[in-house]
Amino acid sequence: MKNGLYSANFDSNTYDWGNGIITIQENKVNGGDFVCYYQGEIKGSKIILHVTQYNTNETSVFGNIKEFDLDLDITESGSDLIATGHVVNQPQLMIKIKLKFLSDLI
Repeated sequence: MKNGLYSANFDSNTYDWGNGIITIQENKVNGGDFVCYYQGEIKGSKIILHVTQYNTNETSVFGNIKEFDLDLDITESGSDLIATGHVVNQPQLMIKIKLKFLSDLI
C-alpha cells in the first residue's frame, strides 16, 4: 500500500452514498467524513476498520449502527485502492470503498 492521502467513496448494499478522506501511513488507516470517523490497520491485503458515528444528526452508510468494525479485502489499481467487505458478524451488511490517491503525506 502506498502511504498517502486518499478520497474515499462508500457504496453499501443499504445506502449507496458517502464520501470521506482517508490517510494511510505505515499500514495505519485514519479518516473521516461528516458522520463518522474510522481507524484501522492494514495486515497484508486486509483492513479491519473501526467506524464510530460522531454526528448523530445524520445517517451513516449502514443506518443507525453507531459503532462497528469492517472486515475488508484490498485490491490495488495503480495508485488507487478498492476495499470490499462487510460489517464484522453481520455479513449481510456489505460495503465497497473506492480509494483514489490524492497526495503524498507531509
